[in-house]
Amino acid sequence: MCLHSAKFLHEKGYCVDFAVGSVSKDLVKNKPYINDCIVIDEDKLFKNGKIEALQEIIKLNKNISYKNYDLVFLGHSDWRYKFLVLPIIFSSKIRSFHPVRGINHIEEYVRMVSTKDEAKKYFKSLITKDDDMNLQKVKRIVMAPGGAKNILRNDAQRRWPIQHYVKLVQFINKKYPDVDIILIGAHSDSWVLDYFVDVKFINQIGENTISGTQEVIKKSHYFISHDSGPLHFSLNTNTPTIALFGPTEAKEKFFKNNIKSRVLITDKKLDCMPCYDSKNYKKCFSYECMETLSVNKVFSSIEFN
Repeated sequence: MCLHSAKFLHEKGYCVDFAVGSVSKDLVKNKPYINDCIVIDEDKLFKNGKIEALQEIIKLNKNISYKNYDLVFLGHSDWRYKFLVLPIIFSSKIRSFHPVRGINHIEEYVRMVSTKDEAKKYFKSLITKDDDMNLQKVKRIVMAPGGAKNILRNDAQRRWPIQHYVKLVQFINKKYPDVDIILIGAHSDSWVLDYFVDVKFINQIGENTISGTQEVIKKSHYFISHDSGPLHFSLNTNTPTIALFGPTEAKEKFFKNNIKSRVLITDKKLDCMPCYDSKNYKKCFSYECMETLSVNKVFSSIEFN
């Protein structure tokens, strides 16, 4: 999502360097609007102890301290990322991302580097008005049943229950036997495979880079996912997306990239939903908002001519 702010600045004539975690580097390094892709090893930064974290911070600052940037933008709201720019931490050159409830994060990232009106105009330009780009889709459905976690946290609250995904695959296998179902995700999502027994699917979990994952989604007829990284990647495609939401606010994380795309939530009235305040979730032990989003509701959103 933050890449949109870089693209906006490039279109305004700025030269943009972009610091990114090693997992996401392939998504950034070949973008024509990025001058220099600076790769950060987030494992060293957050997992391997204080010494390696300090070494990574020093390495990054060596890369940026001599460049005399006009402005530095921190695209992550977590306070720990401020350590990446320690030499200029108190400088007026720094602007930070602070998500606003009810506003899409893409629009907020662009507002961070522009004005409110410019950001709103840019975001509106992204929303697809027709389905012309969807004429060459392959008859297959891509799903991302894992995810909803990153280097800092594991947000199980956001996941649609794995048993629901399995049931959905069973329904699709039965009604549309000629439709391929592809499961995607990172290596760390391999745990989901133990649940998909006695159903027909193609496993691509852990097999693709982020760019490769986007290509798989791009060539498919539908993409189905809860609020996770792959769902955000899908917004760079025109593939009809069925987005499953509960504790997070859909309009902050998703926009209609295709006229067939839709957001689905539970039909049950829950006063606590959405509960995510951009930092934390309310205490919850049942994840009822995702549990009660029915398989039938998701399945009925799939149509093949």
